[in-house]
Amino acid sequence: MRHLALTAAALATAMTFGPAPQARADMMSACAGDISSLCPDVPNGRGRISACLMGYSDKLSAACGPEVAAVAASGSRNILVPSGVRKALRPGFQAPLPASCDADAANLCSGIPATEGRVFACLYARDAKVGAACKGDIDAALKAAN
Repeated sequence: MRHLALTAAALATAMTFGPAPQARADMMSACAGDISSLCPDVPNGRGRISACLMGYSDKLSAACGPEVAAVAASGSRNILVPSGVRKALRPGFQAPLPASCDADAANLCSGIPATEGRVFACLYARDAKVGAACKGDIDAALKAAN
């Protein structure tokens, strides 16, 4: 009976989190070079590495790009991509970068146009370095966005 309970718990966990742990392992392996070149200052945890790579999606290597796309497309219950980041990266996302984020975006996310949702992902990835006003304004922009 105890074995059955453990099996049920494992199945429930797998159904809740789906393939995310394997997708993350595949992404981390395939993207090791991209992480070290594009996201060397991004700490691991809370989906920050995934967000950073998604922010630089147009600069990813041929091996990394499909793995990041798979993580991005893995659904709304994906624990590797925070919901606000998923919202900013979906087609049709429209929210101007708040003025309070101009300096942070220029310093931390060079090469990503401020007119694209990818800059939101980049700033999320580096949230420890982003000013308090920018963080608050990004949260508000994501809540208000379509």
